[in-house]
Amino acid sequence: NTTNDVESLLDEISGDESELKELTSKKHSETSKYNYNYHFNNNTQVHISNVELHLRQMIISSLYDNDVNFMKNFFKQIWDEMDNRKSKQNKKISSPKEKTELDYADMGNLLTILQNRETKKRAKSKNMVQFDDFISKIGIIMDYRNQLAHNRGLIDGDLEKTSKMICVGLCNEIDTFCVNVLYR
Repeated sequence: NTTNDVESLLDEISGDESELKELTSKKHSETSKYNYNYHFNNNTQVHISNVELHLRQMIISSLYDNDVNFMKNFFKQIWDEMDNRKSKQNKKISSPKEKTELDYADMGNLLTILQNRETKKRAKSKNMVQFDDFISKIGIIMDYRNQLAHNRGLIDGDLEKTSKMICVGLCNEIDTFCVNVLYR
């Protein structure tokens, strides 16, 4: 009789354990799912800012191997524009924390660097396939960014839904390209 009680308790415990594992794995899979609605509900500017951050990191670390001195000399005009922006920003009360040497480069500066022959040569030597396609996507994003910056055709401070879908989709493709290059 005691043996039966012990066996029934063990069955109960193992049943509870498998139930717990099932609940835990279900909860984990639900939290790890990508939430498209939440992601899409972010303002388009959030997506564009992420693109700019990834572009800066990729240009400095992957394309130019952290050779900032070469970039300062080779892209002198862009570096002068960035220094001007930086000095204007420093006159304000608080200055942002810099993440890369290209933090003061705007999207146009980043696109100019990417379109440069030297950059394309480096991308080719590092086997970055479809680099020209990547650059053309950034050009399209710039049009949407300008639309946001100049408040043209916005709905509640953001792009209309169709434009936003295109822009967010391109931002995701650009981010994916940059992340794949940065972490390969």
